[in-house]
Amino acid sequence: MQEYNFNLIQKSTPLLESPAYLIPTTNCPFYAKRFDETIYRYSGAARYLEELQYTDLESKIQWAIGDAMLKEAIAAKVRASDISEKKARIWSLQKRRHQAKARLNAGEITQGEFNLEDATLASEVQAEKEAVEVLKQEASAAAAVPDAELHKRIREGVLAKHEKSISNTEAYLMSFSLL
Repeated sequence: MQEYNFNLIQKSTPLLESPAYLIPTTNCPFYAKRFDETIYRYSGAARYLEELQYTDLESKIQWAIGDAMLKEAIAAKVRASDISEKKARIWSLQKRRHQAKARLNAGEITQGEFNLEDATLASEVQAEKEAVEVLKQEASAAAAVPDAELHKRIREGVLAKHEKSISNTEAYLMSFSLL
């Protein structure tokens, strides 16, 4: 049976002072491999944590603000497109109502058929008008949000994500008992 001698060495990184490790002084392949993997994973996570802590977030914040403003502009165009489509549908439904009235006057349909078709078309027109009003309210609510509030909300979101990344990395390092 082979004996292994372990020497106590203090390992330190520029980022963190880590606890002492036992390093084998004889050839123990399994332990050496496991130790190397731990150090490799630790050093990568430690470098990542150091980068996170010293990252300038202003460029990320500006990019996120630009992205949010672009999304708002696209959403505004989509709402405008939806409004115009709904208005076109209202016009089409009203045209069908007038055509039904003309068919009634020409004697092609009975009064009962006309009343049923007219009531159906009238309810569809009313539903489309209500949908247009909802879209207009959404558009005015989106336009009422000042840019400063949007910038503040985006900045807080980016900072929160950054803090979460830092805490997750610290927790990962703690899993090695290295912090």
